[in-house]
Amino acid sequence: MEHLNGFIVDSSVLNEYRSGAGFAKKIFLGALEKKINLVVCTITISNIWRDENFDRKLEISFSSLFQFLNVVPIGYEEAKEVGHLLRESGKEGIYSVELASVATLAMRNKYSVIASDPKLYDWTGVTAFSSESVLQIARNN
Repeated sequence: MEHLNGFIVDSSVLNEYRSGAGFAKKIFLGALEKKINLVVCTITISNIWRDENFDRKLEISFSSLFQFLNVVPIGYEEAKEVGHLLRESGKEGIYSVELASVATLAMRNKYSVIASDPKLYDWTGVTAFSSESVLQIARNN
């Protein structure tokens, strides 16, 4: 498995991190220690901010975390690709927009996707990995 430009995480992994899941915490610790290039999409950030349980404490926590990650925006060309992917798949809703955005950025920038449930990316044409599987692969390399 070649990770040319690092990994892109979706909101499911950020929610795992927030809930204290060990594998997700280790992934983000690797980014903080500069052992792993971890990126996050602006759509993912909006998905985190829209959570009904989001409060000032979480805002400070995530804002601090995002300072150590590369934030990748969706530009005009990427937005068109996201729309095309959604139209072809028939998927709707904000979470589908996020998955399509993460997948598009992964394809365009050669990122590997990390998600809580990698199977959710099956319709996007990219292969996603769980936090646990990424850590196991890292240990073996």
